[in-house]
Amino acid sequence: MTLVNGGEVVRSVSSGATAVAAIDTVLDKLERQVVRAKTKPRSIRERAADDATKVLAREGQGTIDAGDMRNGSTQVTRIKRFDMEPMFEEDAITRMEDLGHAFFLFLNAENERLCVLYRRSNGTYGVIEPVTDSSGRGG
Repeated sequence: MTLVNGGEVVRSVSSGATAVAAIDTVLDKLERQVVRAKTKPRSIRERAADDATKVLAREGQGTIDAGDMRNGSTQVTRIKRFDMEPMFEEDAITRMEDLGHAFFLFLNAENERLCVLYRRSNGTYGVIEPVTDSSGRGG
């Protein structure tokens, strides 16, 4: 289920013994996400600033050391798998904006290559298109 409210996109998936049970479960999940979204900082920069402040405070108190931070950040903690649907760059931009992400992996419908769409600091968009063949077209 996807819920769009004022530009905010909230998503959840659930299953149950009956359709009503699944809907009840997914509504509970969505409610928790909405409450969490209301209490978190609004922008990525605000969240990053809050995180940096917390880490610096912990380091100042001596409750964290740089080795712990390096070791913890090198581990994969989540793997997401999903079916790729071919789309054009314009569709990828729309999807990325709907999700509120800073980047979006998509299968380009024009050349059937995996591409990464990202938002640049000046508000425009960029696309990273890997070249995997040895024809020298890479850069």
